[in-house]
Amino acid sequence: MGTSFVDGVKTFTKATSATLAPYERVALNSSNQIVQAGAGQRGIGVVSSNYSSTTDGDQVAVKLFGSSGSFMMLAAGAISAGAAVFASASGRCDDAANMGEILGYACDAASGNGSQIEILPVNGVGAGVPTAYAAALTAGVSASATLTQALVAPGKLYIRVNVTADITLFASGGGAALAGGLQFLDLATGIFSVDWAKVSGTFVTTGGGTTAGEIGLGTVVASGAAAVLGGTATFENILEGGIPALGNAATGVATAFNVADVARAELSTIAAAADVFVNGASTFAAGAGNFVLKSGSVIEMQLNFVPQTTV
Repeated sequence: MGTSFVDGVKTFTKATSATLAPYERVALNSSNQIVQAGAGQRGIGVVSSNYSSTTDGDQVAVKLFGSSGSFMMLAAGAISAGAAVFASASGRCDDAANMGEILGYACDAASGNGSQIEILPVNGVGAGVPTAYAAALTAGVSASATLTQALVAPGKLYIRVNVTADITLFASGGGAALAGGLQFLDLATGIFSVDWAKVSGTFVTTGGGTTAGEIGLGTVVASGAAAVLGGTATFENILEGGIPALGNAATGVATAFNVADVARAELSTIAAAADVFVNGASTFAAGAGNFVLKSGSVIEMQLNFVPQTTV
């Protein structure tokens, strides 16, 4: 039996055979006792810092989600400061989006599994995205990617796309400058602005190699004989591809990249929905082939959103 709620902390009975440690997320079982929260399960809160017992039936203090202040949690792997974190297995957290609900943002970095990390929580807004706000994967990528989205504050939409199988962005004709891309997302009708956006992972060219290419996010598919995306604003009006440039890449060699940007301009008007394209551009060496975004790549953004209203 637990005690009353005091200053965001409540004690609960430890379930039989439950393995608990300080700063792990916990959930209630059918007997109103606490166990480790699993992957995709937010839980009720985190175990307090002074917990040390392993005895079944002991009382355990839990800081409840929804209470004030930041939370200490245990990481399931390396996490960068500022990353959005989600519910992982064994009561831990990770920046891999394995649920639709975001737990919060990392205040500092975690070096690996079991590291303690301070999380600024997102309370009361992450459980679901109303239809008026929701983004959707396009048919061309839905079989090769997963989408996670959450309202992280009123009017703020967090979107994450995890690439689960290699996706060809465009055919890279050899021996010339070329830009191309592929639509990944449909955004709902409304006015958007970008708090921040990021694309990271690896790419490969199956024909000729590349020289100082770019990957960015825009509302129009890139095209034409262009070695960079900057010549047309809408090729990269969500994420500027030149921050940084990709550098040179040899044919068939997976090349890592990490492109991030903040504070972009308004994307669309209230009259139409916005499309999100992953665009690339480079000078390709001789040899026909494809510009491929590899499995494991991640696309993230946080948008300010004003839904369309009908008068």
